[in-house]
Amino acid sequence: MALAESDLPAADFLSMLHGIEAALGRERKEHWGPRTIDLDLIQYGSILSYSDELLLPHPRAHERRFVIEPWHEIDPDGILLTHGRIDGLLRTLLEQEQ
Repeated sequence: MALAESDLPAADFLSMLHGIEAALGRERKEHWGPRTIDLDLIQYGSILSYSDELLLPHPRAHERRFVIEPWHEIDPDGILLTHGRIDGLLRTLLEQEQ
């Protein structure tokens, strides 16, 4: 998890992430297949995007402890636009595991 600021349009930022993945050896052969690295764009400012190329915020971020927990560590007051505060999302995920 990383928080970053950029002046790039969201689609260009995603392309940059894909370029980093490619430089590190990721090959996009199989959807949801094994990968050497996976960089996801979870949220980009206040942009909501529902195109085939770019879904923002990430549609399953709120269900993934491996996204929400590190986000909470660096920004406990953060907000996932479509699902609310990060601290509440983490609480819900932890309760579901009990």
